[in-house]
Amino acid sequence: MVTIPEVFQSRHAVAVDDASDDNDAVVPEVFRDGNDDLVPEVFQSRVAIAVDDASDGNDAVVPEVFKSPVTIFVDDASDGNDAVVPEVFQYRHAIAVDDVSDDNDAVVPEVFQYRHAIAVDDASNWNDAVVPEVFKSPVTILVDDASDGNDAVVLEVFQSRIAVSVDDASDGNDAVVPEIFQYRDDITVDDASDDNDAVVPEVFQSRDAIAVDDASDGNDAVVPEVFQSRVTIAVDDASDGNDAVVPEVFQYRHAVAVDDASDGNDAVVPEVFQSRVTITVDDASYGNDAVVLEVFQYRHAIAVDDASDDNDAVVPEVFQSRVALLLMMLVMGTLA
Repeated sequence: MVTIPEVFQSRHAVAVDDASDDNDAVVPEVFRDGNDDLVPEVFQSRVAIAVDDASDGNDAVVPEVFKSPVTIFVDDASDGNDAVVPEVFQYRHAIAVDDVSDDNDAVVPEVFQYRHAIAVDDASNWNDAVVPEVFKSPVTILVDDASDGNDAVVLEVFQSRIAVSVDDASDGNDAVVPEIFQYRDDITVDDASDDNDAVVPEVFQSRDAIAVDDASDGNDAVVPEVFQSRVTIAVDDASDGNDAVVPEVFQYRHAVAVDDASDGNDAVVPEVFQSRVTITVDDASYGNDAVVLEVFQYRHAIAVDDASDDNDAVVPEVFQSRVALLLMMLVMGTLA
């Protein structure tokens, strides 16, 4: 079951048509509608949004479609595991997502602020491509998913001034290079000869050198979305088994230091951006560490203290606060 709340500040009617399938939605706070599918965070839209939920088992989820000047249409075909298209907003053209009839379909979230049409071709292989957050590009981006087993992931390639070509070679577990945009020089990603190779996404709009040191362990480092920084960002990947994940730290005015301790499953700190003060995240030595998602547009320091339980806190989407905030949530279970 999916939950899609927070449909607010819409200037036109929102129509959600939930077909007669078995696993339906839960709809809170959907204005001028019956009791249909879930569409979360569709707000500040200037045109109508139509979500057509076909009669298959596991239906589509389309959250955070807002501030769009044109109509957004999501067609969910009759296959088993359907497409997820969240956060499509601030668009200047229509968006068409065609979910082909293969088993594990494509995921295309966060495609916004585009000036040209976006075509995502999902070939007929088993594990298809993922192309989210392609926005603010002055040229058309075409992603061709070849016929190998485990295909490439190309996330958040936007605000690029030249064409982006991603060649997915014929090895078993291929490289992942997302969110490389607004660059002024060439970017070289060297994928070494180990089994599970490096992932270096979302390094963009940096004015100083960015050094990513991928040590010789089995599961290498993931450093996505470090962009629009005015100081040098150094990420040191220690020699433990499952290394650190530090995505979406951008638009910073002070240095960001992320210290990855020697525990097993390290910290995940994504989408901390547009902060005016220094943010320090200290990952202690317990088992399953904290997840702090989408803390942005803050005007004061943010301190996240992750207590010593096994499954630590999840604090998503805390933004636009004007006072200092101490977030401490102890949650048992999986991240929804």
